[in-house]
Amino acid sequence: MGEILFDKGPIEASDILRVEGIFGVSLPESYKELVLHHDAPVFRENIFFFENPYWSEDWSYVLADGKDSRDLNFLSVKPSFDNDFEKIHYHSDFFEEYERNVVPFGITASGDYICFDYREDPPGSCPSVVLVFHDMYDGNNRNLICRVANSFDQLLGSLVG
Repeated sequence: MGEILFDKGPIEASDILRVEGIFGVSLPESYKELVLHHDAPVFRENIFFFENPYWSEDWSYVLADGKDSRDLNFLSVKPSFDNDFEKIHYHSDFFEEYERNVVPFGITASGDYICFDYREDPPGSCPSVVLVFHDMYDGNNRNLICRVANSFDQLLGSLVG
């Protein structure tokens, strides 16, 4: 795990249980351990790269080799945090209507969600990590989803500055 520049402090285990109850899942142990001590951590190295199947040559921020990149900004688990938009539970209605087994834990500067994907194994404790595009839709007007890591640990291990 990389260097944490700052965070919103520790949380209570009950805060994690509340989020798990809202979404009906068991969050990955390494994620729970991280946010228990560092709610909404900000890492020095917070950029990840991924294969974007929706890539377009019109996107100036996509690298020449077809890899895309985003920044990881963790959402807060604390129910008492002042900024509602930065709380995980604030986004639960969107994901309940859209895809119950996709659980947001981060957001990018461009507004895309970084989520745990339980669609293949609800309510397992080892979900993959996906990016939910906030402004790209399929033929049914549902947000496009792209896998970015096989696990939370793999995502953390891939972060660069």
